[in-house]
Amino acid sequence: MRKRGAALVLTAAVACNLAGCGGTAATKNETTKSDTTKSETTKEAGAQTEESKSEAAQMPAEGEVVIKYWYPWGGDSETWDLWRIEEFEKNNPGIKVEATYVPPDAGITNGKLMAAIASGNVPDVICAPNLLTYPMAAQGAFEDVSAAMEKLGRSRDDYQPSVQSLMDIDGAWYIMPMETDTQMLFINNEKAAAAGLDVSNPPKSISELDEWADKMTVKEGDDYTTMGFIPWIDGAETDVYNQAWYFGAQIYEDGKINLTDPDLVEMMNWQRKYAEKYNPEKIKSFASGFGGAFSPDHAFFTGKVAMTMNGNWFNNAIKQYVPDMDYTVVPMVVSDSHPELYGGSVLGVNTYCVPKGAKNIDAAARFVDYIANAYIADDNNKTWYSTPTRKDVIDELTLVKENDERYSVIKNMVFNEHSNTPALCSIRSVMGQELISVRDKCLYEDKDPEPLLADLQGRMEKELQNTQ
Repeated sequence: MRKRGAALVLTAAVACNLAGCGGTAATKNETTKSDTTKSETTKEAGAQTEESKSEAAQMPAEGEVVIKYWYPWGGDSETWDLWRIEEFEKNNPGIKVEATYVPPDAGITNGKLMAAIASGNVPDVICAPNLLTYPMAAQGAFEDVSAAMEKLGRSRDDYQPSVQSLMDIDGAWYIMPMETDTQMLFINNEKAAAAGLDVSNPPKSISELDEWADKMTVKEGDDYTTMGFIPWIDGAETDVYNQAWYFGAQIYEDGKINLTDPDLVEMMNWQRKYAEKYNPEKIKSFASGFGGAFSPDHAFFTGKVAMTMNGNWFNNAIKQYVPDMDYTVVPMVVSDSHPELYGGSVLGVNTYCVPKGAKNIDAAARFVDYIANAYIADDNNKTWYSTPTRKDVIDELTLVKENDERYSVIKNMVFNEHSNTPALCSIRSVMGQELISVRDKCLYEDKDPEPLLADLQGRMEKELQNTQ
């Protein structure tokens, strides 16, 4: 269980902090599912405006309960979400869902949700990633759904152990997790074979990854044509927490920040050594033309990068843009100092929360619980390879029944005893941005990370105190 201090007053200053500090962490430079479905598979021009009401909104009949739901995605994900709403309404007579598309991230990063909470005119339920909802939950922005979930016969034990820490803040249940995303290593089998490497015996440690990367890197004259691996792109570009986890860094634990953790310093120095070895400016120039995760120009698709760390959703991008590509997915490598972590993963979690002041807590909880059922989760699982958080749903998934090889890797990572979501604290987002700044100074200015992290430690301790 993660602890927080005394309940916080949601002042304007706190609202600005949450809105401002969440943006970079939430928008993973075209690598998140919600961004990609909105931008790459979205409807034709003229589709819904930024905050338009969906067709699911209907005038309620007398005696009906209407729950207001803010969702963050467009495109195919929106179509699927509206289908979920139809299924819920069909099987839960007396409850209607008024769904509103509120990008980005259901109004968290642009301050709309905090403004709604301050005004008292709030949605009954929102959907957003855990890296944004946890800091808000820790500052008292959501309602406790413990009683509502108990009425539905639910307990925290019904969910994967790896997400239960999200569901317990001082004994309160503010966050309802829906599905998890993992980070893994994608390997181009053709590039591996050309380098004389055997993908049936993939790298498991950082030192082994470095050896593979060196062998798979191809240079013509002064220019690279293929980089074996670039540590700071894709799953690591806008989130230092990801790779810090694979080095065993404990950035936040037992209510204390620890940015001087030797494992975090080691991770920063590892990336710095890549910059020194391959020349950061050459890598920057080489990478300047890379497309996003859902782009035909992504470096992994074009063979410019032979291995990359990315999320389970990247499998869907490969299906769309290079369906004949021969590739392997394996757990991301871990520090040589922490071999016990291999097979686990840092987790991103799609979560649902009831904002403070919502009027229909029980109905909102019922809606979230219903759309987690297996027949609804299955389509999402087949498309994005994400893993439902409810234990009872897993064995009913098509990919599980078919023993899909790639999904088996993902599922095992999610259920690994070490998998979790790191740095669960109220300043997670702003601290993440600051860590990216430190990382970039190490890469492009050849700075020693240790004094930079020591300085950041003091500043983040004060930031944490200001929210308590």
